[in-house]
Amino acid sequence: MREVAGSPSRWPRHRRQMLANMEKYLEVGDQVVKIVSYRTAEHRRKRPDGLPAALMTVLPLFERACPSALSPDATAAFDGVADELWEQFCTRADRLADETGRPEWRDPSRLPPWELLKLMGVAIAAGCTYAAGGLGDPDDDIPPWVQRVEAVRLILTSAAQVVLKDTRRLGWLVAQTLSRRRLRTLCRHYTAALHGLFYAAKRARGLHPQVYVLSIRGRADFSHFAGHAWNWYVDARKREIVALDLTGADWLLDRGQADSILNRGFDGARWNNVSCFLSTLFDAFGTPPSPLHERREVIELVAALVDPATPRGQALLFRLAQQLTVSDAARSRIVDRLRAENFSQTFPGWRTELVPGSLFLRAAARMGRFRNQALDEVLLDAIGV
Repeated sequence: MREVAGSPSRWPRHRRQMLANMEKYLEVGDQVVKIVSYRTAEHRRKRPDGLPAALMTVLPLFERACPSALSPDATAAFDGVADELWEQFCTRADRLADETGRPEWRDPSRLPPWELLKLMGVAIAAGCTYAAGGLGDPDDDIPPWVQRVEAVRLILTSAAQVVLKDTRRLGWLVAQTLSRRRLRTLCRHYTAALHGLFYAAKRARGLHPQVYVLSIRGRADFSHFAGHAWNWYVDARKREIVALDLTGADWLLDRGQADSILNRGFDGARWNNVSCFLSTLFDAFGTPPSPLHERREVIELVAALVDPATPRGQALLFRLAQQLTVSDAARSRIVDRLRAENFSQTFPGWRTELVPGSLFLRAAARMGRFRNQALDEVLLDAIGV
């Protein structure tokens, strides 16, 4: 109970700010890669610095991790329908050009990569509605317990078909979002659809080979246990990453609180980007069908991202241990290392923040993932924990 007095709400403001700021950039060796909002990306001049080599070697593998889903042959299956998805997207873009008065959208292949991504976001949002919003207006006076029951019901019923099919065939999910059927989806489906559609454009037409759209997932906000998924837009020619949340943007659009995809909900830079990136790497490293499974490139990148001898490295380990997908054995090793480093001197009461949540939440975070959790410790060995 003594540790409760040192809960995060009572930590000095500069300590809490330190943790928040740490999530806004990757430190790979002596190189820093900023994680920025779409507003910053649109108004900043091009930064031709390039990305660290350790990150560059992982990007092509990470890009293929979404089509892989749970099936080893899913990537090949997705490549087989890439041309069909691109043609369907072009047809949808042509209609959107008429509806919005944007003639430049008639030929998506001519668009710069950032503009192409925005058009894809518009097309996907037009075919989806966020399933967890099915209770009605967010201002309705609905008891919290009713909302929780309804959320579980939606996950198990109305969204079940999507959950099952997109794990087997991402192409089906992308095609459905382009069909204007207002598919009831969750954040992971918005994220996978945007990731998959941009990947299809690259496979079908060879567009923008130096640009990658990735899927990030994890506890985006440590004030609650719920997980979230969003995208990264990575241009290998620039030393920055743009974090995008298509789910949040469409949620505001559907409720008439925004006029376009480029609204405050589209900003993914506010989430726990670095710790969720690490958690996603750990998850993919231990999942056999993933192109990142047991790859040397992942080991080298994780080792370059986290130095447990530094305050930043220790704080990253603390954040990583808060993620639900990290194995219990790995979490115990992190706790032992932080205790040895006297982490409580900087963040008193930190151990009370590592409660991994209910069994239901932990099971949901790992649901459907045939993952070798023992491989978490391989990555911790590389880090030096």
